[in-house]
Amino acid sequence: MDILIFIICFIMIYLIIYLLLYSNIDYKSLTVQNNNYKINNNHNTCDVKSCGALDPVSDPKYNMQQIVKQSILLEEHLTNKNKRCRDCITKHFQHIIGLAEEAQMLASSKCSKYPLMNESVIVYNDLFKEWMKNRNDESKILEISDKLRIHRKKLIAIYFFDDNYDINNFSKSSMG
Repeated sequence: MDILIFIICFIMIYLIIYLLLYSNIDYKSLTVQNNNYKINNNHNTCDVKSCGALDPVSDPKYNMQQIVKQSILLEEHLTNKNKRCRDCITKHFQHIIGLAEEAQMLASSKCSKYPLMNESVIVYNDLFKEWMKNRNDESKILEISDKLRIHRKKLIAIYFFDDNYDINNFSKSSMG
């Protein structure tokens, strides 16, 4: 009896493998239905227009917007004494610096079209170095947080609202 079950299982496995290897299924035209969702993969590629699932990761503006998000999280870690986690602060700084450097690389020769892009790499690198030297100095930490906030507000105005204003005359009083 055991041998019969073994033989039947062996034949079934053989048939499954044979069908998988030698069947001619066009996976690109398959339609999968699950409850109320219908996914039809008739596209050779997935992009924002065809499936809406991809972020515009090759657009430097997207990176600059992501810097704003990370900066908000970083500012919270710096201003709240209970959230001053060395690892988290380092992670957010490095994430921001990476995004800024990647934005430069994506923009390549068109960096001048993206205000504050080149400056952002310098600002965030300098602020990280300043934090590393003064991470136990309360007043310096709050000063760093203020500098982050001022720079973030400029980025918000430019990369979320397309504001054109004199960046050099941007002051704390205009931050809202």
